[in-house]
Amino acid sequence: GMTALITVCVLAVERYVVVCKPLGGVHFGTQHGLCGVAISWTWALAWSAPPLFGWGRYHYEGVGTSCAPDWADSSPSGRSYMTTYFIFCFALPMIIILFCYTKLMIAIHKVSKLGLSANDTAERKVGIMVVVMVFAFFLCWLPYAALAIAVVIKPDLKVSPVTASIPVYLAKSSGAYNPIIYIFMHRQFREHISRIFCDHRNQSSRIKPEENTMQRLQPA
Repeated sequence: GMTALITVCVLAVERYVVVCKPLGGVHFGTQHGLCGVAISWTWALAWSAPPLFGWGRYHYEGVGTSCAPDWADSSPSGRSYMTTYFIFCFALPMIIILFCYTKLMIAIHKVSKLGLSANDTAERKVGIMVVVMVFAFFLCWLPYAALAIAVVIKPDLKVSPVTASIPVYLAKSSGAYNPIIYIFMHRQFREHISRIFCDHRNQSSRIKPEENTMQRLQPA
């Protein structure tokens, strides 16, 4: 979950730099993408490891199919970890995301009133798609975040395991919706998907006649 949030944050910064151009004409390549992935996983690992060494703790959540930081831990260690965790792994990334996409939406609104080149139009479409992805991400994680905050404020809050599992599964499945958004909003992605399935169908149709020919050649 944290990796997904940091990845969205890195993606927001990348879109902000590309579309709003605060650093000039910066072009992101494969190395930049790998660097973004490394940052996401390193950040998530750095803030997930402390409970393994005594700062905070983990517990089973929902119906016990996954574990997460113990939001109800009222010990000094637990409180300090959860406060720091909330600031650096939720509040700070959210502020960065909101800043980047506010600037991005302002830029998209401005350029929509002007004559756009093909490159600007493509960047605008990608920017809109990423905004939709972030909005869907927020919708998936909002119930989980609300439940976590409620448990922190009131540790003795009673929530049934089944009820607690609903926001957990909704949040953890947030990454599965991105391909659906790609299909509906990105023409090239749709074309590649269609090409993959068409090639597979053509290969299957070519194999069947060959199999029938081999069967006819076999002795009775």
